[in-house]
Amino acid sequence: IDFMQNVPSDIVSEIVELIEEKHYPQTTTIIQEGQDSNQIPICIVAQGRVDSIKNGVVADAYNTREIFGHLHLGDEDYMTQTLIAQAGTTVYEIDKDLFYAMVQKNHEFARAFIDAVAQDLTPASIKNK
Repeated sequence: IDFMQNVPSDIVSEIVELIEEKHYPQTTTIIQEGQDSNQIPICIVAQGRVDSIKNGVVADAYNTREIFGHLHLGDEDYMTQTLIAQAGTTVYEIDKDLFYAMVQKNHEFARAFIDAVAQDLTPASIKNK
């Protein structure tokens, strides 16, 4: 994940141990809108398109991408969109509570994450997505 490039390798190793890998076959719902979740998606590796559906309408479609789930870090413990794999897809995710513990414990990780979120939320970045 790009934002972790400046994080010391021992911290990256610790984070990697917390990441869960899930595999989804074609036309499988990865995330259901309204679903309770304490997981933060980090990266989606798709062999084809993944559709993001909000309020019953395809809001976005993309292939493999890093999506570090900073938008899932708010107070809401439910998903606000549905993700459907249109081909075989792997999702890497981390438990939200474990993520918070890593941020509190490792300032280098926290700084890298804040920088990545700030860059991801700039108008130019949003326009390119």
